[in-house]
Amino acid sequence: MTEGSYRPRMLVTLLLVVASLTSPPMTRPATQPDDWKQAVMQTAGIDVWPSVKRLQFTFVVEFPDGRAMKRTHDWNLADGTATVDGVTIRAWDFDVVNADDAQKSAYSAWINDGYWLLMPLKLDDPGVIFTPVGASRDMPPSRAMVTMTFDDGTGLTPSDAYDLAIDLRRGVVDAWTYRPDETRAITWTWEDYQDFNGLFLATNHVPQDGGPTIRFENIVVERDSD
Repeated sequence: MTEGSYRPRMLVTLLLVVASLTSPPMTRPATQPDDWKQAVMQTAGIDVWPSVKRLQFTFVVEFPDGRAMKRTHDWNLADGTATVDGVTIRAWDFDVVNADDAQKSAYSAWINDGYWLLMPLKLDDPGVIFTPVGASRDMPPSRAMVTMTFDDGTGLTPSDAYDLAIDLRRGVVDAWTYRPDETRAITWTWEDYQDFNGLFLATNHVPQDGGPTIRFENIVVERDSD
């Protein structure tokens, strides 16, 4: 998963609120393929992001064999720190040379888990590259697909690629196919979108190819206005 810049000219805002389920805006006209990115970011809450001061969530992985894993995150955007399972790091200026193993693990988890939650808000991050929007005769006009890759040196795994399935009418990504290399690909849904104080985030990712289910619990968002 890629890091990007976690407080770029885009992104999220969170409030001391447990998710209240809302529907995405269904009344606006269908997004045109050439403005899909801005539509997805707007739906996700890009205008709200600059006011976010704290984000908390639990990242949950449920494996096909019944095993499960959870990580708790407490991200203080006001001072640039993130705490993962009790280990606190400087998130934006992480000192990998002097960090111990626990801090390195926390940093990796902060990047990976946060990207699963916030990717639609990070589409304009430096180093993110998109192919032209694709469509086919089999796809309705309200749907499109685009492949996302990264410049060398972007994030921890710049060789990763993702095929994003986009609902143009709703302005959301509703699935992605993760391709760590040319021989492997696994698809997850992006579903159960909920509104967290202005951030519209997918809370459930169901695998289509035998991978683990990934979901989020206990999402709490604090904003400067709270």
